[in-house]
Amino acid sequence: MLLIGEDAAGIAAVSLSWVPPNDPSVVKLLTIAIADRCRGKGGEYADEALQITLDTIAERVSENDLESFLAFGLIDRRNQASKRMCERAGLVHIGDDPSGYEEWAILVDLPAARRSS
Repeated sequence: MLLIGEDAAGIAAVSLSWVPPNDPSVVKLLTIAIADRCRGKGGEYADEALQITLDTIAERVSENDLESFLAFGLIDRRNQASKRMCERAGLVHIGDDPSGYEEWAILVDLPAARRSS
């Protein structure tokens, strides 16, 4: 799933995630990228991009009658800005990947009203 966020100057943020068709309860966050002109503002754009991404995934997977889904992604261990964004959003560092990345994840509960009946 590709999401593009725009402001008056053009593309401000992009996110890419993968919702497996055979198991939508585990979603991989592949990329959240913020335009250079939008950086250095305390994470405002990054936080919004991540929240919109999680909300959009929730809408998509809610049709599968799930109570929750796990969203996870890999972050280069040197990328402090991305780690701070994850912490602000409630993601937690759950382990290290042998390739030099940290794995971060969040369990997102879906309200009963969102789930199909």
